[in-house]
Amino acid sequence: MKRLFSLPFLGLMVMVLFGLSMLAGMVAVFGTPPDGFQVVKDFSNCKFSFGSLEGFYAFKGMLGNEASLAITGLIGVKKLSLDKGIYKQSQDEQKSIAQLLEKEDPTENYKGTNLEKLDAYERQLAANDIVIKGKQASLVGDFFKTDTSKILFPEFINRNLLIGMNRGKMEAVIGDVVSTTSQVDSNSVKGIAVDMANSDVEYRRVNENSNFPIVKFKTKETANNLQKIGVQIQATYEALRRVKVDLIANTLQLIGFNLSRAMVYEALDTLLNGDGNSNPAPTVAATTGGTITFTDLLNLEFAFSNFESEILIGNKTTMKKVLALAEFRDPLIAAEFYTKGVFTTPFGNILKMNNKLPDGKLIAFNVKAGIEMLEEKGASLVETDKVIDQQFEKTVISKVCGFSKIFPDSAYVLTF
Repeated sequence: MKRLFSLPFLGLMVMVLFGLSMLAGMVAVFGTPPDGFQVVKDFSNCKFSFGSLEGFYAFKGMLGNEASLAITGLIGVKKLSLDKGIYKQSQDEQKSIAQLLEKEDPTENYKGTNLEKLDAYERQLAANDIVIKGKQASLVGDFFKTDTSKILFPEFINRNLLIGMNRGKMEAVIGDVVSTTSQVDSNSVKGIAVDMANSDVEYRRVNENSNFPIVKFKTKETANNLQKIGVQIQATYEALRRVKVDLIANTLQLIGFNLSRAMVYEALDTLLNGDGNSNPAPTVAATTGGTITFTDLLNLEFAFSNFESEILIGNKTTMKKVLALAEFRDPLIAAEFYTKGVFTTPFGNILKMNNKLPDGKLIAFNVKAGIEMLEEKGASLVETDKVIDQQFEKTVISKVCGFSKIFPDSAYVLTF
């Protein structure tokens, strides 16, 4: 086990902390210490180092609850008074919870200490004695011990959902398929598109009395509708309060992973079939039905004219067919897969999977020109008020979004 601090220092601290634990209440629960009690922020002369939030928590866990309050006061974590309004403020100002907390508790104040490595939200977890990892991990009920600490729980849920939504080396995540994201205040939006059929996008020289080529923009005829994608949680507070938060974190990450996979499929379905404005992806037929050859992939790559292919996506069966090609087993091409689990192609494209896609289709597309994601303005992944009020029964985790196709020829589909 890695030693977090020297043994002589530990012995000294155990003796000293017995007295410090009596002062813990006077620290006003991590607030301003009483006269004569110095807040230590410079540990350059100390003989211990945490090196991480886990190390900090391990130290606190070994000291016991009262002494851990004292050491938190020594380190100088500023405990903030929080209420539900911070989540509405986050939506209104389009800032994260950590960014808002940073205003009240700047990281600059912790320069030169181990707490400098934490963001403002993580410091509030420490200030409220909530441990999120390891053997000393807190229970869900620990979030609800005070009116302040329970305000931190919705953000804990959000963070772990987002971790799950961005997890996956082989699986496509929403950032792999979306060009841009727009927040809208309506459930139905008519987007803008280039009228490619009546535009001339080729640059050319013109004479003095000649006209330049014209590119026309138009409002799409069919509106894009936003849909709610999500799951409902059926659990009582009594059932959850005794569960360790690291177990809940893993569960939330799995929920986030599957939510992302569903969103990715909706985006890819828009690439394949269009957004209702007669703009499905053009197809390239394989030379032999039911199989994929390297020549088929070359034909798919060279089908593009206005854009270049960046990503190839298919379901698991399709990916197996592609990776079984001799060209993909070349050591130079397969090196990234063998060492990092990342798929690449001889063309420099990235290979990704989404198992909801149908068999017999491999999508090649340009990410920058393919899909716009429309999301409901001010919406959050979790019902914040219900979570804070311990109303877990039928709480919904969801995303309200829709997808609009930017350019019809930003994607091509190999059919086999």
